[in-house]
Amino acid sequence: MSTPELVSTVKYYWNELIQPYCSDTSLTDRFFEEIEKKYTGRSRHYHNLQHIAALLQLCEQYSHRLTDKDVVALAVFYHDIIYNVLRKDNEPRSALLAVKRLSSNPTYLSNPRIPGKLRNCCPQ
Repeated sequence: MSTPELVSTVKYYWNELIQPYCSDTSLTDRFFEEIEKKYTGRSRHYHNLQHIAALLQLCEQYSHRLTDKDVVALAVFYHDIIYNVLRKDNEPRSALLAVKRLSSNPTYLSNPRIPGKLRNCCPQ
């Protein structure tokens, strides 16, 4: 279960990550609301906001070893946004959703390399 403090922490990470790429806060807020809703669903026991927060902390801890921190952080937010225990393709489907969201508005990302790199996670 998520707490308001946990949601606030994860949203802070999201805003810090996304602000350099998008000035449309209504759009980025909608994307975060989707992320929050998906990761706080009743069927989420491990792939939840606590999991996202833990991975983001690891990203910070090992940031000196990451060659593209923003892509890794976006992958953290989206890596299991689609989650169905009966399916084996959750991560590729999640990557496709990430690409769709991050490419959905021409003003969203000023750096098109991010959806492109996430697209590399998708099945061909």
